[in-house]
Amino acid sequence: MGITINETYTLPSQISLPSVYARLKGTIKVWKQTGRPSGPIGGYCLEANFECFVSKETVGDAPPIDIRRIHIVQDEPFTGNLYDVVYDALKSEFSDYTDDI
Repeated sequence: MGITINETYTLPSQISLPSVYARLKGTIKVWKQTGRPSGPIGGYCLEANFECFVSKETVGDAPPIDIRRIHIVQDEPFTGNLYDVVYDALKSEFSDYTDDI
């Protein structure tokens, strides 16, 4: 499962590619913030990393060209399918993509 991002993708090195393939790397982390003496208390966090490749065909043959981090904080606990939550957050950053299920 992943998405093909069908628009110009600029790497941290400022190299631009016409499209990339992104897939979830590892696990999705979910936790409740407990705050610090100088910070706010509360909030629910969700974090996931997506590996980006030149194309789906290069997955497994080459290392990822980028790791894209998704970090969401909200007041209420996360419900539903967490894979959908992180993929929807990734997709919200782009206007042209294709789901690869």
